[in-house]
Amino acid sequence: LSGGIVQRYWPKILVVATHPENNAAKVRVKVLQLAEVVLRHGLIHPMSCIPFLIAMQGDSEKMIQRLATRLLHQLNTQYSSMVNDRLVDGVQLVYDFQRNRFLHGLVRDSPAEAGLEGARFGITPEGRDGLNATYQMLRAGRSLRNRFLGVLLKRFEDGTAAPSRDKLAYMFFCADVLTTLNYSLLEEPLYVVHNINRILSVRGATLQTQMKALLAAAHEDQTGQGGLALAAARGPLDQNGAAAALQGGGELGG
Repeated sequence: LSGGIVQRYWPKILVVATHPENNAAKVRVKVLQLAEVVLRHGLIHPMSCIPFLIAMQGDSEKMIQRLATRLLHQLNTQYSSMVNDRLVDGVQLVYDFQRNRFLHGLVRDSPAEAGLEGARFGITPEGRDGLNATYQMLRAGRSLRNRFLGVLLKRFEDGTAAPSRDKLAYMFFCADVLTTLNYSLLEEPLYVVHNINRILSVRGATLQTQMKALLAAAHEDQTGQGGLALAAARGPLDQNGAAAALQGGGELGG
């Protein structure tokens, strides 16, 4: 293979492999086999493959799952820091891959445990299993394990504006993954609970301040509008009264 050709078209190859309209498992198998070859010969940067391999661990085809897991294990053994650095992109691609397949009718019989609504949010048994496989690979080291959990938890503390519909769906997906990971040490769920409490305390205090400001502003608006309404209601009466007083004064003067 020519290194220049592979490097030029590699991003497009990965897009084709994960495109929702491409339901051919054999295409994804060929891309994984190509990834194995180009990684072995050093024709592409390993970091470019990591999100794709994480997403392919959630494929519905067992062969694809096994091949992606094997390649990801090899990369993690050689470049563990690179896998750690691409976790955010990997989780996002798992969500996009699973959700797009559902929206294009490519998910086989939406499972009862995920439900129709859950599958719409990218939650499928395959997607869960794929991310759980990544977590099991990283959980041997505390820092890597916490990094993986932190990627999912980070979605709940990004930004201060009201989240969009797509962002809410992604948060729903992250919450589901956090509740279905195969924890084996007590400190793992405790780490999640600790961070949830921290997020609630920080965001809760911010929301409380914002709500107080909104309520105060609403109260001032109602008070101001009430005063204006009273003045407007009394305006014609005051004008009539003034006119009557002037007329009465004129009659007395006459």
